[in-house]
Amino acid sequence: MNTLFVGHKLIRLESVDSTNKYAAKLVSLPDWVEGTAIVAEEQHGGKGRHDRTWDSEPGKNLTVSFLFKPHFLNSQQTFLLQKFSALAVADTLKNFTGTQPRIKWPNDIYVGSKKIAGILNGTSFQGDSFKSAIIGIGVNVNQTFFGRYNATSLKNERAQDFDLEELFGRLCEMLEKRYLQLKRSDKVIQRDYHDQLFGLGEVRMYSFRGTKKEAVLQRVDEEGNAHFLTSSGAVNCAIDDVTWIW
Repeated sequence: MNTLFVGHKLIRLESVDSTNKYAAKLVSLPDWVEGTAIVAEEQHGGKGRHDRTWDSEPGKNLTVSFLFKPHFLNSQQTFLLQKFSALAVADTLKNFTGTQPRIKWPNDIYVGSKKIAGILNGTSFQGDSFKSAIIGIGVNVNQTFFGRYNATSLKNERAQDFDLEELFGRLCEMLEKRYLQLKRSDKVIQRDYHDQLFGLGEVRMYSFRGTKKEAVLQRVDEEGNAHFLTSSGAVNCAIDDVTWIW
């Protein structure tokens, strides 16, 4: 692993309800270290947005949370954390799949038409400044069956087993690269995130506050709002105002 600080402090857990919950306890302590990674072999209470469950077979996937101190951002720039971390996961997976994954707004990574990874971030503030940021990442690696979920894995895509340690090391490298890139300027992050959006410029069906209609995703702004074009005009939505249908 070739990093300056990400992953240097590593906490390994056999089983935990959620690496993000574990990380939240760490950042409440005064001496936590930026770049700390918490990796669990089994996560039995993993959650996505709106407390949706995330099932992961023990020892088959990568479930990890990272701790950061993004003091260079303010509370209005919180979604930039989602952007840089999504790009880092996509960068990592591209190295293993040979194809460019897409970022499905707001927090999933897709290969083709199926989810291969998810990201759930947590933040805390002191006034308008960040105290901490937790980047929780789950990657489907060697699991092959996902039941009713529209999901895939590295093994399903490449028909081979993958080394979780190798994947973790590359993820640390890509996270650090994108984090330092963001620290210098958000321009490249904004551009690359836009270019890798799933469904960008395509006519798809969405539910806008319960009303189904076709729309074209045009962009996602710095605050995380998605901008669509519909037959009746422009629609700008916060994360909880719209649902993908297809």
